[in-house]
This record gives sequence, structure tokens and C-alpha cells, in this order.
Amino acid sequence: MRSESRALLRYLVRLLLFAAPLFGVTAGLELGLRRVGTLHHSRAQRFAAGNLPATVLVTGNSHETVGVICQKLGRPCLKLAAGSQGVLYDHLLIERYQAGFVEPRLLLIGLSFYSFKYSLGAIEGWREFEYWHAYGIDGERRPLPFFDPRRFLLLATYPPQTTLDWALKRFPVQLGAARADARGDVDVSTLVQRERGQSALVRRVRNHMGNMRAEVLPETRKAVSGMIEWAKSRGATPVLLVSPVTRDYARAVSGPELDGMHAEVARLQQSYGVQVADYMTDERFSDAEFYDFDHLTRAGAEHFTAILREEVVEPVLARSR
Repeated sequence: MRSESRALLRYLVRLLLFAAPLFGVTAGLELGLRRVGTLHHSRAQRFAAGNLPATVLVTGNSHETVGVICQKLGRPCLKLAAGSQGVLYDHLLIERYQAGFVEPRLLLIGLSFYSFKYSLGAIEGWREFEYWHAYGIDGERRPLPFFDPRRFLLLATYPPQTTLDWALKRFPVQLGAARADARGDVDVSTLVQRERGQSALVRRVRNHMGNMRAEVLPETRKAVSGMIEWAKSRGATPVLLVSPVTRDYARAVSGPELDGMHAEVARLQQSYGVQVADYMTDERFSDAEFYDFDHLTRAGAEHFTAILREEVVEPVLARSR
């Protein structure tokens, strides 16, 4: 019996000696990830402080994230838009931080052809948990699965390649996208992978189509309507904004889904009398102003922001005095 006890003790000691380095590495990676200043982590810290000058609020996905330069709108501007973000999260973020918005007067609601059927969990489900860690909000699946390790660990949340990249950079306290965002600027190269060519265009459109789920349509309708109603209740003007894309991209997505988006926008326009600013196929933008197929370069963003300021921001704010 004693020999069996000693054998068990030796086994446990060896197991601990084997597990200790693995636990140490895991704990080190988790702590390192928690210090990385991602776009969402940095925004959450800034938003939580409140007192957010927000004459103009901008929601949307990566199109508005890189296409609208807050510092060049000429008015206090707060951007909620983020890469891969859908209208469900736009609405949740407004609800979460609305008490800190100072005198909102214009809400730009960014929409893309896929927005009304967009499901973040369809392909990039890990991002739902990124919002949970940063803002403490549940996403499409409310509540998120409690026993999913991604609810508790960033190491389980972020893709392995992302974790490795940040580890090699010694877990930066502020990423480039977060630095640009904090000063109201944009840096498309930190958010978008540049791709060119017909095969890349096909992959891009397929990716967007792959994130579309018809079953989320009732929720997205409710979210967009909720944002419009929230803006009106605060005395702000809601504007549905469709950002420009390349001609090739516009042709590639033309069809039932794009028609469906236009039908949803028309329904909202009729129901709420909301203004629509649709620049999707605006011929004032050349292909040279796009970083890839549907994201503007810095120069393109400056061009777009100048147009927005002249055609949307200033006229709306002049009427609302």
C-alpha cells in the first residue's frame, strides 16, 4: 500500500512539473493579451469615462471606419463604426454609452449591401466574445454561451496567428488603429488587408455573402429602427449612409441582395422620413481612391469626408439650429 502511495505521489509530482511550464506560458499569454490596446479595448476605456463630444455620431462597419475621418468633419465627432461590425452592435453600443454622449445632433448610420442580413457569428463568431471582453455586452446570441472558454479567456478568443503576432511585438499597449481612432483619424493599412485582382474580388464578395443570414433580418430591422428612434428622441437627425465602393465591386454584388438593401432603406425612408445619403456608386470616386475593392485610401477618405461635410453634415446641422 505504501509503495502504491509513493508511486501515486511521484506521478503527481511529475504531472505538476510537466504542467507548471504550460500553465506559466498560458498565464503569460493571457496577461499579455489583456494589456494589448485594441481598437475596442481603447474605445471602451475612453467611452467609459463619459463626457463624449458627439455632435456627429458615426456607426457602421469597416467602410465607415476607414472612410470617415472624424477630425476633418469640422464638428465634434465620435465614431462607433468598426471592422466587421453589424447594425446589431451599432445599436447595442449606442444603448450602452448613450449617457456619455454630449449634445448629439447628427447620427450617420452606416449601411452596406449586406447589413440587413449580416451575422457576425456566421463566420467570425470569435468577435462576439471580443465585444464581451471589451464592452461587457452580449451580441447576437443573448446571452453568449456561459461555458464557452472564450467568455473567460482572451487566449481562447483571438485567432492563434493574432496572438502570435502580438506576442512577437511584446503585446503593444496601443495598436495603430487605436492610436489613429483616438485622435479622430484613420489608418486603413492597420485594418484592411490590401487585395487586388479578379480572384481577390470574388473572395471578397463571397466572404460578405457568407456572413449573410436571412433569419437575422427581424433583429437588424429592429436595430436600425431603434437607432433612428433614439436619434429623434434626442433631437438629433438620423441619416442612412451608404459609403462608396469600386465599380467592379458594385457590379459584383448587384442583384437580389443589393435590391433587398435598397428596399429596406426605402421602407425606413417612408416610415420615418429619414434622409438617405447613398454614395455607393458615386462617380466622383475613382478606382485609384480605393485601397482594395470597398475601402477607401487615405486620400479617398479625405475626399469622401469633404463631401459628407459639405452635403450632409453642414446642411443637417444648419437646419437643426
